[in-house]
Amino acid sequence: MKIIAHRANVGGPNPNTENRISSIDNCLELGFEVEIDIRRINNKFYLGHDQAEEIITKDELIKIKDKAWIHCKNLAAISYFYQSNEEFNFFWHQNDFYTLTSKGYLWTYPGQELSVGCISVLPELNSSNINIKFLKNSKIVGICTDYPNLFI
Repeated sequence: MKIIAHRANVGGPNPNTENRISSIDNCLELGFEVEIDIRRINNKFYLGHDQAEEIITKDELIKIKDKAWIHCKNLAAISYFYQSNEEFNFFWHQNDFYTLTSKGYLWTYPGQELSVGCISVLPELNSSNINIKFLKNSKIVGICTDYPNLFI
């Protein structure tokens, strides 16, 4: 099962460290995949959930592309990845209950019903007592969480 660190968080939400290159590197070293928020502005890529915060280069994105789930935050970003030959795994959503990533994964909004082959996003928001055994034994593909250590 894929364990995806939401915004490259490991120990819970942290606006000071999420969507940062150093946090991404840390997650990858720990063996997790990462969900990151990307904008493209004036032909540059920026990390950041609510706004462009830290530049990340195309080469840095290519280096992590096999472990990155790229949440496109503007049209320029999704347009770039759609046209890229690099086969990034990217998606766009606002509050959609379900969205497909470019690699065909079903990205499932928190609190929605899970199905075979989906990614359960932030299961910790749905219960103070996460049923880790159930999630691990279900037929979902992975979990995107701010607490990836809970699922190893």
